Amino acid sequence: MMQRTRRPLSSLIAALMLAGTSLPGLAQSPTPFFTLPQPSGTDPSQLAGDYVQLQDQLRAVNQLLLTAKVAHRDAPLGEATTNLILAGMALNTAGMQLDQGNVKTAARDLRLAHERLRIAQLQMMPSRVSEARGIYLDGGSIPKTKAGIVALLDQLAAAKFNMITPEVFRRGYSLWPSNLTDADPEFAACDFDVLGFLITEAHQRNMEVHPWFWVFRVRSPGFGNPVLTKLPGIEASKAGFVEPRFISPASPEGRAFAVAIINDLKNRYPVDGITLDYVRYDETLGDDDISVTKFKMQYYQKHGHYPADLSHGSPIYAEWQLWREAQVNQVVATIAKEVKVPIGASVFRGFNSTRLAKMQDWHHWVDNRWIQYVSHMLYTADVKDLDTWLDWETDHGKRLDLLYPILGPLRFKRHDDLYPQLDLLRQRLIPGSTLFALAHFDRATLPELTEGPYRLPAYLPHRSLSQAARREIDGAADWLDRIQGEPTADPAVGRWARRLHALWTAMPADERNFRPQNAQMTLRELDRDVESAQQSGTIDAPFGDEIRLRLRYPQQLLELQRLSLRDAKYVPPTSPMLGVLAEAKTLPDVVIPRLRVRPVFDAKADPAWSEAITFSDFYWANGMARAEANTVVRVGFDPSTLFVRVEAEEFAMAAIKAGERQRDNRSRFADDDRFDLLLQAPGGAEYTFSVNLNNQQFDAKGRDANWSASWTSNVTKQNTGWTLEMAVPFAAMGVMPERGAWKANLCRYRKQEQRPLACWAAPLGESPVPARFGTWQFAPMPAAR
Repeated sequence: MMQRTRRPLSSLIAALMLAGTSLPGLAQSPTPFFTLPQPSGTDPSQLAGDYVQLQDQLRAVNQLLLTAKVAHRDAPLGEATTNLILAGMALNTAGMQLDQGNVKTAARDLRLAHERLRIAQLQMMPSRVSEARGIYLDGGSIPKTKAGIVALLDQLAAAKFNMITPEVFRRGYSLWPSNLTDADPEFAACDFDVLGFLITEAHQRNMEVHPWFWVFRVRSPGFGNPVLTKLPGIEASKAGFVEPRFISPASPEGRAFAVAIINDLKNRYPVDGITLDYVRYDETLGDDDISVTKFKMQYYQKHGHYPADLSHGSPIYAEWQLWREAQVNQVVATIAKEVKVPIGASVFRGFNSTRLAKMQDWHHWVDNRWIQYVSHMLYTADVKDLDTWLDWETDHGKRLDLLYPILGPLRFKRHDDLYPQLDLLRQRLIPGSTLFALAHFDRATLPELTEGPYRLPAYLPHRSLSQAARREIDGAADWLDRIQGEPTADPAVGRWARRLHALWTAMPADERNFRPQNAQMTLRELDRDVESAQQSGTIDAPFGDEIRLRLRYPQQLLELQRLSLRDAKYVPPTSPMLGVLAEAKTLPDVVIPRLRVRPVFDAKADPAWSEAITFSDFYWANGMARAEANTVVRVGFDPSTLFVRVEAEEFAMAAIKAGERQRDNRSRFADDDRFDLLLQAPGGAEYTFSVNLNNQQFDAKGRDANWSASWTSNVTKQNTGWTLEMAVPFAAMGVMPERGAWKANLCRYRKQEQRPLACWAAPLGESPVPARFGTWQFAPMPAAR
């Protein structure tokens, strides 16, 4: 019998490291935060792959630590160093165990190395002293016993959460005994006041309680109907609509109920704030009967006749839109006037589209100080998505509001997805976050938060923005004080620390007579001083960046306070983005020039492209706005080939999505950043030629995605955008350009925009259709001499 020879694991590991390959399910390249799943199983090949990946991660985290040390980051870097050393030792032991065939021992050591790497990364994260750290306590997760509530709040307090949002009014049921509706049946067996006990215990742990109300939604299928059975005249419904779920915002009695239920709780319990949810119309219903009836009657009283048409695009649609928004606005304004506590609102992301679909104009609520903070539902596992969505909600930095975004453990692939998102909020100067919700959060991981971003207790910014800024200034001054004592510290560090201490002393503990402008000026001057020291080489660039981030956060808090001190005049709502731009309605008709020389494909723009026609007007697919990022397309042809060059501006190259690496994988390709060339020859079929940023191609003939042609593309990425060049032979489509008008469109899919699809010929719908293509005439051959 032939004896089988076992290949040493060391040779497999060496091969993997040399080839730079990774096994299925493992990250292709390490990134600074928690990208690797925990090693599991005892398959030798899988463990060898885990070993290689963890070695890569160790090197990446070690580099991160070196940068943090140069930056003098205010974090326990010594403890992080210890954990990195322990991770390296565990990896060395795992390598020896793998080579000896001791897979169980190796698997244990790999798990130890993985955990030490995780904790080291957490320990490198700074911890702010002013920020919101909230969590939504969904009704199903609120404990039903006093001991359970105490245990939960002890855990949250130990993890340094400072705000809880218990679900107190859901599906039309209340968590407290109310004469307005039925008590939540899930708590029927409780022999104590659950909400009262929860509030008392939370306050003893210095946590604020902001009860969470469903405002207009009062029903979930299968859970009864306690409100609408008592008050059937307030339901949002219309003929044929089954099981209404919402109160109509146009019903005065419905709005009165929404305000009354909140006042009922506020008058019974010492709550610290209120969180409004479902502050909107039911987008699944469309126009409910109460809203239509009341609007038509008011229109009749004003004009002497009923409106002829309420559909989108009608002459009075803007008035209809603003009228429905006003019904929602009324209830928010009334709640603000009556409850006299800080109010937050949970809202959908993407202001313009949400406003149109749900009548949720949170800009108007903030501008009139009806709500104090906004919590956008930003549920994702990908920190790049979060970065993009924050661009939307801040209008790319042009709008400043007190934001406590809601992060979504329900979308996380692993618990570790939370940490890069929290760090992004810190870097973007967002003053806190809340988590949705306890049902989706692994409570066993709560202690980890205190290893990193929740290491220090934090003050809630909405309590007092100036005091929140003052605490951050004090923390920054103490940090610089510690650094100036180091032998190699530049004398400027001590000067900056003293100026911050002086500023902290000058800021009063009582903000009522405080005006933030002087403090802002001091912080800006310090910011400029630090920048000059960076540029001159007096301090290291990472250290300067760290100081400036610490200075800019209190600057932003003070700017929020300055905005809150403006005269309390009513601010009318802005005009909704309703109409299609006039220029987007017109379908372009152009002549495509013949190129004398075929262009060379490179990122430098071969001179041959100077003869091409240039297109630079791209519109959202619905035609309501121009695309945010510029796209310039040049098109030309020769007797055999169509040439296209795309120069695409991109504000955040790190946020682009280019996942697909195989040709013609339609289901995955559709979500990538890409460019689409759409063509229809005279009397012929429609052809699609698409390229993503991995230079992967997709083509189709009509609806036939299996059709495939031979054509050329080249993608080049730059720091601020990307370039694509395409060469499509006319023979691939079985037609030549000599005669007749072609239909064509040029579209860019950019996930970072609120409306990802932008086209040269606006479809005025969700996707391009030949009826809304532009027209191309190909220039004729020069006449023979």
